Amino acid sequence: MMTPRGIKDLIPFLNFLDREKIYYRLDHLRDDSIMVSFTLVGMRVELDFFDDHI
Repeated sequence: MMTPRGIKDLIPFLNFLDREKIYYRLDHLRDDSIMVSFTLVGMRVELDFFDDHI
């Protein structure tokens, strides 16, 4: 798996989640980021993708 570095890595990250059959949700709650939320066994993960960092 790659190490995401910012918004340019959003699509490859979503493709990874698709390949692993991990259901995810996209939200746009802040003016400067897109949030990806998904659940793993015993853990909820929320990642905010910004222009230059996560």
